[in-house]
Amino acid sequence: MDTASNYFTGSTGTMNSLFGNPSASRNISSGSIPGNASVSSVKVNVNVSSGSDSFYLYVKHPSGYSASRLVGSTSLSFTEFNGLDPYGTWQVYIVTTRTVSTATARMTVDYTY
Repeated sequence: MDTASNYFTGSTGTMNSLFGNPSASRNISSGSIPGNASVSSVKVNVNVSSGSDSFYLYVKHPSGYSASRLVGSTSLSFTEFNGLDPYGTWQVYIVTTRTVSTATARMTVDYTY
């Protein structure tokens, strides 16, 4: 059986986290995709505002499963979602480790079907 691949992508807009509280969650929708699709990779490109404290970036799958990374690079990869159904609304948010963090992000979900 042949497989094909595709992706969807979305931007978060500005996320602000203060005093260890999570930023507002930003929704990224898969749109319409084939029913037999499976996640092959999740990548997030992060733009950190100057003066921001270090922070964790969280990605939440539509099923509720989430994974996080301490942001030390502008390009993050998540393998935890590989094999899951990509359909639905994903969420992205940040949590500062100190006082204040501000960032924007662009997430790309690759999938096969």
